[in-house]
Amino acid sequence: VEVSPGNIMHNHVRLAKCNELTADGQIAPEATLWPQIEAIVAEGSHDILLSSEHFRGEFAKPGHTFTGICSFFASRGYRPVVVTYIRDQPSLLNSRYVQNQSRLFEQISFDDFITRTLEDGSIGPWKYLAPYIDNKICDLTIVPFETATRRGLETNFVEHCGVSSTDGLELTGHKRPNAGAKTVFAAYLIMDK
Repeated sequence: VEVSPGNIMHNHVRLAKCNELTADGQIAPEATLWPQIEAIVAEGSHDILLSSEHFRGEFAKPGHTFTGICSFFASRGYRPVVVTYIRDQPSLLNSRYVQNQSRLFEQISFDDFITRTLEDGSIGPWKYLAPYIDNKICDLTIVPFETATRRGLETNFVEHCGVSSTDGLELTGHKRPNAGAKTVFAAYLIMDK
């Protein structure tokens, strides 16, 4: 059984928001996703993998239920392990800017984007690592992103999840290679119109 927010809502933000769990790891009465996860956990014969790029931002927000997720699994005999990738900051800034522009999110110069990002602190890894560092109910594994991508990010990830062999694993490779300067320029022109 595969449970993912994409299967339910075609949106992987739902899992990261985790508004179906209380701070002490209890499932809320109106929950629809977490009862499905509970059914898998109740079997007790599987490692459980939750993955969402949105965990990074959601778990850094005040009052988020990261502790609730850990408590949910800990009370059922699991020890949560967080695997996080830390990217070279200039590379991350460039990638985020390219994504911002190629998806037509807003028309903003690179200099203004950098200034805003530095001011709001969204680029610093410590803001996002805070919930996991010295957390007594989970373990933290930090992996350099650049090292992971050399071998293949998917391969690296499954190895950090304890999969000893990737034989038979269908690797998808880069889904969105860097759009590049021409794409950013075209997007900027489109947004200018």
